[in-house]
Amino acid sequence: MKARSTAGGALGYKSRALIVCLVLLLYGAASVQAFSFTPMVSHIDADRRPARVTYTLQNDTPRAIAVQVSAHVREIDEMGNEVMQPTDELMVYPSQIVLAAGRSQEISVDWTGGSVDRERAFRVVAEQVPVNLGSSQDSRAQLRVNLEYVTSLYVRPAQARARTEVSGIAFDDAEQMLVFRLENTGTRHILLRDLSVLIHPPREGESLQIPGGELNAGSNVLPAGGSRVVRIPWDSSDINASNAHEYRIEVRH
Repeated sequence: MKARSTAGGALGYKSRALIVCLVLLLYGAASVQAFSFTPMVSHIDADRRPARVTYTLQNDTPRAIAVQVSAHVREIDEMGNEVMQPTDELMVYPSQIVLAAGRSQEISVDWTGGSVDRERAFRVVAEQVPVNLGSSQDSRAQLRVNLEYVTSLYVRPAQARARTEVSGIAFDDAEQMLVFRLENTGTRHILLRDLSVLIHPPREGESLQIPGGELNAGSNVLPAGGSRVVRIPWDSSDINASNAHEYRIEVRH
């Protein structure tokens, strides 16, 4: 099976991402189909039994819909690009559902992988399957909306904690960028938007505070054991490639 990728975190694949695909069929009036799939962010304690999270699928449309639910490993590289790979460490039941109008269905996702030393990141995806479940007359001329919910699921050990370290401080003279590597050496993920970074000059001078939102290139998530290359525009003449290593960078949670 092929990996699913979002270069640079395109469309976010963020903790509350919702991808909407519009398919226009010929002739006439519009009928919008919609469903909900919750929660958007959840976690499983790997050592608990059952190691399970329960999702709720709700059909808010006036007709039956078909939905497929799948689980994927979530991999995020140091540039913030995300790739989803199929996994057999999570068992989804039921994984294919035909849901009547106005009804709901619970979906169980069980962790089958045993204990973990640090948190693992996954995606649970619910996507509407384009199957005609109505009469041919009903389906002739409509605007169909096929929804895809991409949720975040974390499998974690007991007392998981995030921890940040900074390394590789440098300056890109050509692009006037301060560059450093932010590492999560802890056992739980970090949301970059929840951080702030203080950049301290080597001698007396005013420190610069960078809000976490400006670190969010690509995915907002820095997974346990992961790293992110951070590039910050810097137009001051005080810093250059030869003295960048003298600057101190402090990360606050």
